[in-house]
Amino acid sequence: MSVIIAKNVLLMELDTALASLNGGAVILHSDILRIGFIDKLKSREEICADYLQVLTEVFAGRPLLIPSFNYDYCRSGKYDRRNSPSQVGALTDYCRARYWHLRTLTPVFNFVVFNGDDFPMGPTANPFAEESSFGQLLRRNGLILFLGARLEANTFLHYVEECHQVGYRYLKKFPGEIIDGDSRQQFLLEFRVRPLIENSAEYDWPRLTADLSREGLLLEFKVGNGTLLAHRSGDLYQFWSLRLQQDEFYFLTENSRRVAARLYREHGRPLTVECEEQWCSRLNK
Repeated sequence: MSVIIAKNVLLMELDTALASLNGGAVILHSDILRIGFIDKLKSREEICADYLQVLTEVFAGRPLLIPSFNYDYCRSGKYDRRNSPSQVGALTDYCRARYWHLRTLTPVFNFVVFNGDDFPMGPTANPFAEESSFGQLLRRNGLILFLGARLEANTFLHYVEECHQVGYRYLKKFPGEIIDGDSRQQFLLEFRVRPLIENSAEYDWPRLTADLSREGLLLEFKVGNGTLLAHRSGDLYQFWSLRLQQDEFYFLTENSRRVAARLYREHGRPLTVECEEQWCSRLNK
């Protein structure tokens, strides 16, 4: 059972952490159960409401992006801004349910944006392109925070991959429809996906975490029963970009490096969506 943390203590500890972090916009990944319940045991909805009240107070004036990712669009071809649930945590779905009108319109990789009057809300054909929410964050040299969440949640990595057009993931189109109340819009989403091959594009997070810590690019603060981890997006982008320029497979585990190298030998670089038919036929044998 997670420990109980008083709301004023949570506010103080977050304020202390943020005082040392410059930057405007914030992407916040969260796992609030790792931080602790506020004041007393309540329903899930009440706990989420308490946390959101704390966060909106702490981040007042800063654009705050809460991921509300929903992966069903890739299968169903439907993204309903109001009703497609967030699949990345209880707090994120609470924000989606009550503030759906603040949710960006890009399928799959969308955010609920607080304090974001000048933050683009329209759909982006490639969710990791320069004009995407991730690109907007980088232009503002914003922060990427993990409140109790693990670094594996860092989808900014895919933005860096897209900027460098890594060859071990391939572009795939997902036609579908965006539903926004009574409005319906045909849409074509396109982003890089991993090959349908076992152990392909697996990321070596222990090594990546150690590298960032050694370079002083991963900041850690005690908050409640857990930790707040922080990156400055500009510093992170520069560091990862340099590593990818030196080694395209920098993000990957040793096993995935071998798989990617083999796929390059078999199919050439970069991998393409046309290879899917071959991989699927092998999987079905």
